Amino acid sequence: MFWHLINQYKEAYSGLPREAWILSLVEFVNRSGTMVFFFMAIYLTETFGVSTEKAGYVISSYGFGALLGSYLGGKFTDIIGAYKVQKLSLVATGVLYISLGYFSNYWIILVVMFLLGMMGEALHPANATAMSQVCSQELRTKGFALNRLAANLGVTMGPAIGGYLAMINYQLLFWIDGITCLVAAVCMWIFFKSESRPPVDVNEESEKIVKKSVLKDVFFLKVLVFTFLMGVIFVQLFSTFPLYFKNIYGFKENSIGMLIAINTIIIVAFEMLLTEKLKKKNVIKVIAYGALLLCVGFALIPLHRGFLYASFTVVVWTIGEM
Repeated sequence: MFWHLINQYKEAYSGLPREAWILSLVEFVNRSGTMVFFFMAIYLTETFGVSTEKAGYVISSYGFGALLGSYLGGKFTDIIGAYKVQKLSLVATGVLYISLGYFSNYWIILVVMFLLGMMGEALHPANATAMSQVCSQELRTKGFALNRLAANLGVTMGPAIGGYLAMINYQLLFWIDGITCLVAAVCMWIFFKSESRPPVDVNEESEKIVKKSVLKDVFFLKVLVFTFLMGVIFVQLFSTFPLYFKNIYGFKENSIGMLIAINTIIIVAFEMLLTEKLKKKNVIKVIAYGALLLCVGFALIPLHRGFLYASFTVVVWTIGEM
């Protein structure tokens, strides 16, 4: 059974070019920025005495910035190229993370969080475009699966490590996030000194698909609506989730970070294998079951107390997330 699992992992990751791994590493570093984001609400309420409501506005400002950044990232990818956008995003994000730790004015923090959302999220459409360029059509699903694994690993490892750092000094979170972004930018400059080659399978048909307006794609718009509704639930992971476990469960930051580490371990161990197993299943049904488990996992949180029970709820919504 052990060697069977090893072979499955080899199959899941095999064939991807070196560039795909580097792009996924960049995505991992960017998403590790949630080390700050995850504990931002606690940081504001405890360090500056900001109300939970006002802390929520700060998280929302990041979200509004992310909306704008996602659009601008895609727009500028078409204009200056995917790699330049990623480099600019990483440098700007690194500087903003470091500077954020030195501001105490609520309104300045609100603005900086907006800028962080805008510059940080600009990376993702550029990164996805680059991934589609370096992977052939038959490897593209694997490439995006690896990218998602890296993103999830960053989103979950960041808070897991950040929980311990926060107990020492919150400044460490801002500095480590900022420095890792700047290091990732340097790596991008070393490994991608020029723009990538065009997509490996460009043809007339694919160009027509790219030019089609998404507003005319009814199926896509339906998926978008339901994705938004799921996002409303999942984004609680970065706002009410840490506050609830600290204020109601009485957990310290390191315990909250450990809950996210459980999410990380499950994702690293099983997500790529699950992707391989489910790739021939009905996509909409898989999404439906996943959405159900995601929502159930969060709904279970208020029904009991204790670390073991909290871990159980994390397992439920993590399976849904995958």
